[in-house]
Amino acid sequence: MVRTLYGNDYAIVYNGEVYNTDELYGPLKNAGFEFETTCDTEVVLYAYIHYGVDFVKKLNGIFAFAIWDGGLNTLLLYRDRLGVKPLFYSIGNNTLVFGSEPKVLFAHQGFEPCVDLNGFREVFGLGPARTPGCGVFKGVCEIKPGHYGLFSRDGFHTARYWTLESIRHEESYEETVDKVSWLVRDAIKKQMVSDVGVCTFLSGGVDSSIVTAVASLYLDEKDNVLNTFSFDFKGNEKRFMASAYQPERDAPYAHPAVPQTLCFSFP
Repeated sequence: MVRTLYGNDYAIVYNGEVYNTDELYGPLKNAGFEFETTCDTEVVLYAYIHYGVDFVKKLNGIFAFAIWDGGLNTLLLYRDRLGVKPLFYSIGNNTLVFGSEPKVLFAHQGFEPCVDLNGFREVFGLGPARTPGCGVFKGVCEIKPGHYGLFSRDGFHTARYWTLESIRHEESYEETVDKVSWLVRDAIKKQMVSDVGVCTFLSGGVDSSIVTAVASLYLDEKDNVLNTFSFDFKGNEKRFMASAYQPERDAPYAHPAVPQTLCFSFP
């Protein structure tokens, strides 16, 4: 998306969802911004133009995006607080290439995928996890969760805009239950804002069951039905091996109990 405002060109490449666009839309509209679409991409771009580089602190969502600021001749890369959406980049010959996965960088002319000693350490020492900021391949980096990067004639540098903080817990048991319950329900409801139908993957575990229960009640208030999907692997009932990561199979807990639930079996 490209916009020209105040004599400067702005462009955004965006991947993600912002759950509080309604909260941002009103003040931006009152500030004189004219919207041509109903998508959150335009809201994000206008919010940057209006509030500046640190506007990302106002966003509630999961995202990875790049903004070109023609007035500052600067490219900015942003990633959400917990790094749900990936954002990789590489710099060479005064050129920055970025994408949501490393193979996007490999498509750039002159970029050859190569794994060095540090990459092998990541694969064999930490895999399938990675050190935050590391792209495994030589010369490939990653914008860390809760960070943004700026690329200009002065070079490239990153800044942290958010970090998880530990604070003293002084609420009572009852207050804690009420607060956690509200936070969970509020988070689920905000993520159900969509232009298309919403469904859930139901494994039978505690987390997916809670999400499904809250989402189902929310849609029931709107006279809609939540579709849930579960999957299993062919022969898993015979070949399954318990581990610390997965002590038992999901299938017995996720067995369809209502017609709206579908199960898929992968060979």
